Amino acid sequence: MLRRRSGCRPCSTNSFRSEWRGPMQEPIISPADASPAAPLTLASHAGSVRLGAATAVPAAEAGGEDLAEPPTATERDEAFGRLQERMTKLELTIISHPTHDAALDALEECLARARMRSNGRRLKAKARLIYGPSGAGKTTLLEAFLDRHPDVEMEDGDIRRVVPVEMPEQTTKRALVDAVLTAMGYKANNQDTANQIIEQIVDKVQRLGVEMILIDEGHHVVAGSSLEAISEFLKSLLNRVKCQIVILGLPELRELNDYAQFDRRLMPDVVLQPYDWTSVGGRLQWLALLSKFETLLDLPEKSRLASEDSAMAIYVATGGVVGIVSKYLSRALELVTARGLQRVDKALLAEIFAAWHPVDCTPTRIDFTAKLVVPRGETNETLLKKLLSVPIDPETNPFAASAAACEVIWARRLSAGGDVVKAKQRTIGGGRRRVLGKGPPPVRAFGR
Repeated sequence: MLRRRSGCRPCSTNSFRSEWRGPMQEPIISPADASPAAPLTLASHAGSVRLGAATAVPAAEAGGEDLAEPPTATERDEAFGRLQERMTKLELTIISHPTHDAALDALEECLARARMRSNGRRLKAKARLIYGPSGAGKTTLLEAFLDRHPDVEMEDGDIRRVVPVEMPEQTTKRALVDAVLTAMGYKANNQDTANQIIEQIVDKVQRLGVEMILIDEGHHVVAGSSLEAISEFLKSLLNRVKCQIVILGLPELRELNDYAQFDRRLMPDVVLQPYDWTSVGGRLQWLALLSKFETLLDLPEKSRLASEDSAMAIYVATGGVVGIVSKYLSRALELVTARGLQRVDKALLAEIFAAWHPVDCTPTRIDFTAKLVVPRGETNETLLKKLLSVPIDPETNPFAASAAACEVIWARRLSAGGDVVKAKQRTIGGGRRRVLGKGPPPVRAFGR
């Protein structure tokens, strides 16, 4: 699984000082709830919900398609062409920033070590761990490094100095080395043992000129396993294969540093941290990153993503993780193009956040004796627009929240662990999380 970039150390304080002064959509209030002290009743696709001081953003009122006049095939094709051009530019451009560049340098350092020799003797192969939260830029880093070192086609065979491998989720010794051999373009026999496959890998490393093996999703190695057995096996693999090994994954990878037999063969870790709002340098880097994203959006009007209130809201919503910023802006670009809007504003981002973090719309009380009364002036079309609107709660949605509310949202995020998988949690199939000690026991990695 490969993707995008990152910044400094994570925040531990809630220093969001600027009050949000962005435009607010008019709330949808039924006549019976028109009192200023009454909570607002929001219409949504899931029914009515009472949220205190919440607001709703109707998709159609925010510039949505005219329900009475659907676009022609030509208009749809033109819109798709514009969207495709902008989306590919946004998602495929690698944004250079300090942490990404430093991680690339660390990979180059590993590769340089593989080429050092004295009197025909190589330096001992070493390993390096690169880890960070989901979306921190591990995939993008890997892609950028592979672009620098592509395979070379020769008359007598290919040269593959760098071989990327994706770690299988349920990793055994055999599954790991089989994945490495497969990444080199060869297939092991079903009857081959892990040791037999390693001998084949040693042969292919020499034939293909492999200098580095990059193992992505490496956190699967430590899932439910004996770390001592893992460390011993990886050290043995280094000794036999004799090329550099870099393992990328989630933060639990750092547990491999606890075992002396493997730690001696490790180069310094590379940590891909989220951006740090609380430091001057970290916030300046964050604003510079958002400015680069705005340039890639290439919209008719400035979205002012790097303005203080927008930058704060995006930081709270994404945790300072670049891959999640890209996710929000990709969706925003889709909606802007589909609706013919001129820029990305906080109202649109609030709608996107609400769609990905839906508010519970189950009514707490229902008066089944109330008669159905259609408000004066309402039509089927206006009622449908309100029904399809997205409920937005300023107490939980950072794009509609004040600075004070953002501090509460941030504190809640930290207490819940954010979107980062903690060391005591393991990722299993489908991106689900399971705390060790609950549910069925995991498959033991390196059990055979």
